[in-house]
Amino acid sequence: MTGAVKEEQLDDARTEWPTINRHKMGRRSRYAYNSCVPHYEGLVKYDTERGTSEKYLFGAGRTSNEAPFAPRVGAIDEDDGYVLTFLADVNAHNSGDVIILDAKNFAAGPIARVQIPQRVPTGFHSTWIPGAQLRRI
Repeated sequence: MTGAVKEEQLDDARTEWPTINRHKMGRRSRYAYNSCVPHYEGLVKYDTERGTSEKYLFGAGRTSNEAPFAPRVGAIDEDDGYVLTFLADVNAHNSGDVIILDAKNFAAGPIARVQIPQRVPTGFHSTWIPGAQLRRI
């Protein structure tokens, strides 16, 4: 391994806000999770080794924000965990959800949906930090 970095186009899709498994930060990683643009209507999981992608679309009137990866407790594989995002729904006045996707079965859609009392505006950035790493005040 040389430590060299390369840049290449994965496909013609327009995406932004890429996230990866934080345990791979600064090292070779295989998977990236991106938001579809310009309307943030879905998420894409890229497999950079195979050159493939999977997409999950939210449906009409639903938009998301940055989608961090949260590893499953005891995970061994890089994509063994969850992808989370805040979802705003213009069909339901001023409400929102947090949706959770199984990163290994990404295109299947949410495995959980948590309704929140207020929508989070599109453009909100986020990350995942395990509760044990949060400083208690």
